[in-house]
Amino acid sequence: YAIDAENWHESPPAQRQSFLRDLHRREPDKALTLLSEAFSTESAAVRARLLSALEPNVSEREEPFLVGLMQDRAKSVVTAATALLARIPGTVAFDTRLGDAVSSLSMRSTGLLRRAKTLQVNVPANVHEGVRWDWVRERFAGLHPSAFAKALDMDMPALSKAMQDRHLRILWPVEALQANDLALAEMFVTDLNEDAIEALVYRSPDTLSDLTIEARDFAMTVFGRPRHL
Repeated sequence: YAIDAENWHESPPAQRQSFLRDLHRREPDKALTLLSEAFSTESAAVRARLLSALEPNVSEREEPFLVGLMQDRAKSVVTAATALLARIPGTVAFDTRLGDAVSSLSMRSTGLLRRAKTLQVNVPANVHEGVRWDWVRERFAGLHPSAFAKALDMDMPALSKAMQDRHLRILWPVEALQANDLALAEMFVTDLNEDAIEALVYRSPDTLSDLTIEARDFAMTVFGRPRHL
């Protein structure tokens, strides 16, 4: 049967999460109301799962609700709410996370006259190659590239040109697509080679499936991998 706002609470958690995520993209106020009304009656595991539905486009709209969850009886819920707050510009959690991410970057001057700038992520030596993507994603996912441009006092074209790190060259187009910023996404994927585009799609299939119709159409055209979307 079709899930709607009247019967959504009767469905299994996975289907409820999917319904809430889709609704939150289209009608965020309505989705937040439904979540708030049902939240107190759910188990900790379901509460944390439903919270993750807000992730693709969480904003200051959800901040009061999430701040209120800091006193939740379940640690898993507090952790999930804290992670979402860290994605909302202007919050203490966001500023802290952005500062940590920026401190992970190194900028070098290159070129004959040392005028070109190159940005790389400094991944600790004890982080093995197999988990480096997870390390970078944990620190950078949910932080829009524009936040880094502001922190580094660079415009977006300069940031895109300077960013040579293979992890962020994959992650930042996804962040732009999630924000439905197609122009920025195109800027970041313009210089990607085929291997990098394939890595982007294979690394982020779940994230790409959360895109708006316009962003998905763009991704399918640029990436040429419609089966993953």
